[in-house]
Amino acid sequence: MLDARDPYISFVAVVRNDNYGGDLLDRINLFLNSVIVLSKRYAVPSELVIVEWNPPVDRTRLREAVSWPAVQRKYCSVKIVEVSRELHNRLPNPQNLPLFEYIGKNVGIRHAKGQFILVTNPDIVFSEEIMKFFSSQQLSHGCFYRATRIDVKGPISANEPIERQIEFCKKNITRLHRYIFPHENRVSDRFNPYRWARSLASYLKQSLKFFPFQYPFMNASGDFLLMDKEHWSILRGYAEFPNRGHHLDSIMVLNALFDGLRQIVLANSLAIYHQQHDRPENGKPWYEDVKDAYARLLKERKSIIFNSESWGLGNEEMNEYIV
Repeated sequence: MLDARDPYISFVAVVRNDNYGGDLLDRINLFLNSVIVLSKRYAVPSELVIVEWNPPVDRTRLREAVSWPAVQRKYCSVKIVEVSRELHNRLPNPQNLPLFEYIGKNVGIRHAKGQFILVTNPDIVFSEEIMKFFSSQQLSHGCFYRATRIDVKGPISANEPIERQIEFCKKNITRLHRYIFPHENRVSDRFNPYRWARSLASYLKQSLKFFPFQYPFMNASGDFLLMDKEHWSILRGYAEFPNRGHHLDSIMVLNALFDGLRQIVLANSLAIYHQQHDRPENGKPWYEDVKDAYARLLKERKSIIFNSESWGLGNEEMNEYIV
């Protein structure tokens, strides 16, 4: 039987202890609770790889700042990979962003040992249903998986058992980022035939645009993108454009789709919950290099390897801490 020493699935997330969005440590604690406790409960052979990017010099390191669930780690091992301030400063334009999210995710992918790798974010709460699904070990190679993200208005109490935390999520939904019909959690949106018709028309139009490929599920893909380790490596992870954090998750979905991987959209019952928080940035602009990559993928209809063989800081030495 597989266990944490031979993980079936690796969860990868990137963070730094800078209180991004407010109450960051509380949100991370909820994330850790859902991954570690539910992995044990449903016997999911897993590991959690946290990339701590450019740790602030005036704050405690993550391994000491968060509350680690007091459960046996037979099924979920945890390691932190640290990208130092010195390494961060050697990258292009380090002063513009304190955290390069997608390079960091690539670092986590390279350090992951699971047969399958789920790249996510540290403000996600996983449902019991999706962890049960992972425990069945029915994932397929040559596919990539997407899930509905459900936004939740908090705060969620970090002191409650995981069951009550998930129950709180179910009762405080603000928006559902579904494949075909994303909508606010209001009666006027859920039961609005005009909105349903517009969403369906948009889906059909975009489906024709991407034919013969499936219509890609790009909405909120930075919070959940799952595929086998081999294909993450073949595609060399997310495009590493300097200082570009917006829409690279969408580029990754298109790259996987045009590489011939089958897109599997999980049922809405296998959703993930996202803890809402303040966002310092205004909007998510499409920078020119990202727009060019998107247009090139649509034109060529085949995957593009954007990164060198050293993607994910593959030539760099980094400290690893087993928690």
